[in-house]
Amino acid sequence: DGLDQGTTPVTFYNMHSSVIDANGDGIPDPSDASISGLVNLPDNDGQRVLRISADLENFSGRDPVAALSSFTGDPGETAFSLPRLPAGDYELTFRCSGYLSTTANVTVTESQQLSDFEITLAKSASISGEISFSEGDGGAGTVTLSHPDESFIDSIDFTSTGGSYIFYLEEGGNYLLSVAAENYMDDETSITLQDAEDLTGINFEMIQQTKISGSVDFESGPGSAGTVSFLNAEGDTLDSD
Repeated sequence: DGLDQGTTPVTFYNMHSSVIDANGDGIPDPSDASISGLVNLPDNDGQRVLRISADLENFSGRDPVAALSSFTGDPGETAFSLPRLPAGDYELTFRCSGYLSTTANVTVTESQQLSDFEITLAKSASISGEISFSEGDGGAGTVTLSHPDESFIDSIDFTSTGGSYIFYLEEGGNYLLSVAAENYMDDETSITLQDAEDLTGINFEMIQQTKISGSVDFESGPGSAGTVSFLNAEGDTLDSD
């Protein structure tokens, strides 16, 4: 019900103040500066969410641990404001899906309202497509992005209904895209991607594995536990149940 509605004693441990005293004079620094401006997103489709954080640097006191101010915009919003900052040196980090993360260093003085900051984020490259199933109930699986030598870059899981995927990349180049799903044949394709290119329509239609099923009965007697094996022409065991 909240701390203001109860009578049970509460003990706090290891508390520390959120105020900043950069020069160590024992007087908290006023948090009355701000940084605001505009982030340019080339080819902005109006759906991207911009996230910005401001971390205090060159501070001799206890690490504030978290960013002193942060901003999360609405989809397509590019104007931002980081309020309630004490004077100091800040590293601003800009993140937005479809663009390369970027940092910038800014210094503000006490009570300064820096309102003309502007930066442009470079567009990242991307690979996207759809996962579907040619027949059957579908199967949960993973689409994996790798280098041509199969060294791992990233992966995205999908459910038995398939669906869309998208990978963002800092630069173009040659890549390997592979997909695997339970009870379906693995598939892969090689990709050549240009810098800042949005490569779409890399779709996979999963083909169901061949299924052989049946039953084992006993003509007489109590029966016994056993194994059914599936062999190739050379007599090698491919599967068993």
